[in-house]
Amino acid sequence: MNAAIIGLGSQYGLGGKHAAVYDTRPEVDRIALCDTRREVAEKVAATLRKPTTLHTSIDDLFSAGRVDVVSILTPDHLHRTHAEAACAAGVQILLTKPIAPTLPDARAIVASARKAGVHLMIHHEMRFRSIYPRARELIASGRLGDIAYIGITELYQYVREKFANAPWYATRESGRTMVTGSGVHQVDMLRWLCGRPVRRVTALGNRVGDLPYWHNKTIVALLEFEGIDGIGELTFSYEGMPGMARGGLTVIGSKGMISLEKFRDRISGQEESLKPDHEEDSHQAGVHAFLDALRDGRPVPITGEDGFDSVATAHAIDVSCETGQTAKPEQLRESAT
Repeated sequence: MNAAIIGLGSQYGLGGKHAAVYDTRPEVDRIALCDTRREVAEKVAATLRKPTTLHTSIDDLFSAGRVDVVSILTPDHLHRTHAEAACAAGVQILLTKPIAPTLPDARAIVASARKAGVHLMIHHEMRFRSIYPRARELIASGRLGDIAYIGITELYQYVREKFANAPWYATRESGRTMVTGSGVHQVDMLRWLCGRPVRRVTALGNRVGDLPYWHNKTIVALLEFEGIDGIGELTFSYEGMPGMARGGLTVIGSKGMISLEKFRDRISGQEESLKPDHEEDSHQAGVHAFLDALRDGRPVPITGEDGFDSVATAHAIDVSCETGQTAKPEQLRESAT
């Protein structure tokens, strides 16, 4: 198997993390690194043991030889172009979240993968952070009883540094809002924990604060789900301060409660930690999960449709903020077809 990475990134050494996984997998023979900044690719290549080739364009990458799997880690607004090129080449795709910043682009990516007959996994890496799979297990097993409330708060602490390192994050031209770009992590997590479609969204947002940004910087959203009375809540802000509490996860059920990294049984009072003794890097865990699914002939853990639904819900939050009215993700889904 030949693996490739398109876009090595500047945040968290993301491309290097993907490359390190491919370098350890026995089924991967060669690794191709594609980035317009050749010096970045050279630095990553120097850390690898397997034969590695460097490319500065996707045309060069796909014409140079067979590629079987690809991690696409490029800016959000480039996802459609790069994913469609990979589909045309018949390559299995691991695409970093969000699937795309706009619903038409997201729908086009899903359609291209289906037409080409390739696997498409959207890498929502929070699903691979250990406390969240454990929380989902507790919810699904019934140990929390009927769910009254699920809330996630994210107060982004290092936005100024992120915008300085990757200016495209802050541009209107990228089509990226706080919710569709950063907050889609938490949107996806709330959907995944609940395990039910989002019926409607009501949200408020503002642009208070001195961070230069073209869209809402603080948002609170309430989500209603199909088939349950439980309330979902998401709070995001780009005006968080470094060193202050970032927030976390809260789940209130009739039999128990999750707060941050702890579960408490309402009847016995017993507590247990959701955090394991050792935790694998969530970005790398997602790459392993993608490759394991391909190896075993199983569906990928997070499909393109799943990623599309998270983006549709994120857009519903923005629409509700803009209109002052409740928004329905399903209506946005239908409008993008």
